[in-house]
Amino acid sequence: MENCEQRRILVIEDSKGEREILMKYLGAVLEDTVVLEAASWNSKKGAKRIFEKLHREGKQLDLVLTDFELGDVTGLLAIYTCRLDKIPVILMSKGSNHPDFAEAREKADEFIEKPLSLPAVRAMIEEKLGMDR
Repeated sequence: MENCEQRRILVIEDSKGEREILMKYLGAVLEDTVVLEAASWNSKKGAKRIFEKLHREGKQLDLVLTDFELGDVTGLLAIYTCRLDKIPVILMSKGSNHPDFAEAREKADEFIEKPLSLPAVRAMIEEKLGMDR
């Protein structure tokens, strides 16, 4: 990166195994990027608290990668929250019959179907952030 500020990506995934795989992979392949994680929206270490902490510090996320079904809410809440700050969102899902799913898929910047292809996730992130390989 040209400046010394690192990019910040937030992975919101309620499946611990999938979240750990994403965190390990993205941490290894994305240069100058801090990868944050949340298992839910409202928990003590949830995505909502991460957004609030960064706002207090005058910082912002550069991209959010979120699952649709998060247990306590759907990914649509994350998408609308990101829209307030113009943060790009990549939605991940195996599909859903939930009434919010079609809207979430439409409002997200990108959609990737589960099971995930890690190289495809990387390519989407790099494209959205204008990163060179």
